[in-house]
Amino acid sequence: MRSDLQVTGVISGDVDFAGSLSSVTKAAAVGVPVKIVLSFFNGSFFYIVAKLDITSVEALKGKILAISRYGSATDFDARATLRHFGLDPSRDVKIIAVGGGGNRLASLVFKRVDAAILTINEKLQAERAGMRTLVSTGQHNKQPVGGLGTSVQKIRSNRDGLVRAIRAVYRTLVVMKNDRSAVRGFFEKELAINPEQFDDAYDAVMKVFLPNGEIDAKDLSEPYEDARKAATNPPPVSLNDLIDWSILREVRSSVK
Repeated sequence: MRSDLQVTGVISGDVDFAGSLSSVTKAAAVGVPVKIVLSFFNGSFFYIVAKLDITSVEALKGKILAISRYGSATDFDARATLRHFGLDPSRDVKIIAVGGGGNRLASLVFKRVDAAILTINEKLQAERAGMRTLVSTGQHNKQPVGGLGTSVQKIRSNRDGLVRAIRAVYRTLVVMKNDRSAVRGFFEKELAINPEQFDDAYDAVMKVFLPNGEIDAKDLSEPYEDARKAATNPPPVSLNDLIDWSILREVRSSVK
């Protein structure tokens, strides 16, 4: 489901959780009754990958960079990274929204764009197609990437169900932190990460991993402020109003 539709599905009850925490943050910031209940990462493990003749981020000046959609995690990462390297993302680089990872990868490989924001697996595919990885972007921008958001109504009406679901997911976080060999098997099978590439991929993920499932409220500030600036007379909502860790903390106390 597209990230911009996930919150609609949560509010309507058609889905139980939204996995795009940037979308949940932006909705909650303007008064939509949703909360973040579990967070996986406080930064992305995206990469800027470019055509082979582009050898640095600075060389993207005047070029076209593909993201998923405006206001997404890929958009925030791209802009923060460009600023870090001295580029003005609104003037120096043309940022275009092309959709999901497959679209971004294809746009780069077929040279419709000069660079793209890609995941680890997409990065490897691009490299095999002759593209060049310029930089890992997560280190330049703290933001919510992956997790669970749900409706305030569901927290009130189906707490037991949420406890069971969050317990199952939290156990995965424990395995991610403590059992590197189990993660290796998942990366190789589901993400098509070659054995020789696993350590680099795993280390990149762990740099932004949140083993306790909680993201610091200040790391929600970019999508929060973006949403409030775009809204007309948004209701008073603080950063702490975006989160509810009560179920997660109950789960953590019972999972070793």
